[in-house]
Amino acid sequence: MKERTFELRTWLIVGAVVLAVGGGAYLTGYGLEHAARKQEVAAAEQKFIRAEARSQRLEAANQLLIASTWVYRSGVALDQRNFGVANDAMVNAVASLKAVRPETSGQDPAAITAIQKEAAAIKIAVATDLGAQRARVLQLATGLSRLALAE
Repeated sequence: MKERTFELRTWLIVGAVVLAVGGGAYLTGYGLEHAARKQEVAAAEQKFIRAEARSQRLEAANQLLIASTWVYRSGVALDQRNFGVANDAMVNAVASLKAVRPETSGQDPAAITAIQKEAAAIKIAVATDLGAQRARVLQLATGLSRLALAE
């Protein structure tokens, strides 16, 4: 009987030790896996933030290129002495420029604001000499293209 009690006690101790070691190993593995997951989540969040910033910069560049296209269309209409279409194209260019948020564009906010004001100030008027208006429109288009491609 003594032998049996000793054997039972030995198995209980061995079982408790195995259970404790197994539980410790499980908790250690869980802690390590949890820490690895936290690092993966942090890395994914950083990638998302960078992707979002790049997306906003590309969206701003796209709006600048759209505005540039409208300004060039205005120039073509001006050359064809179609003043109404030229003015409408400038209105569309200004609307595209208003969609550009200087703080998220990745560009110099002062340059964006200046070109927005410059575009808003251009009003196509009926004239016999189109040289000054054409030069102003082309200068604006060049500035827009330069800003859009400056990334």
